[in-house]
Amino acid sequence: MSYPTSTSIDAIEGKPAYKRKLAEAIEWLQREGYGEKAATTARIYRVNADSIRTSIKRRVRRLHKEGQGGHNKILLNTKIKVIEAYYYEQWELGIGATK
Repeated sequence: MSYPTSTSIDAIEGKPAYKRKLAEAIEWLQREGYGEKAATTARIYRVNADSIRTSIKRRVRRLHKEGQGGHNKILLNTKIKVIEAYYYEQWELGIGATK
């Protein structure tokens, strides 16, 4: 009788189980196993060391990411009235506002 290897167990459990183990490994590495290498954690939790490193890098990048955009400005009522006056003036002259 042959015993299943860890890879065959992982194949049976599937992707959700692997992701769960990966999350546990990362949590352990960041809390209790601080100072340990990703390779050591990978051996303990039977996950890929590169997956641990990549996941940690993505989390750090996501936390330090500056927001995108923010260039759209809300106009004050006085500025809106000035723009409307400009459009009206252009319309009276027959030019028409193009921008």
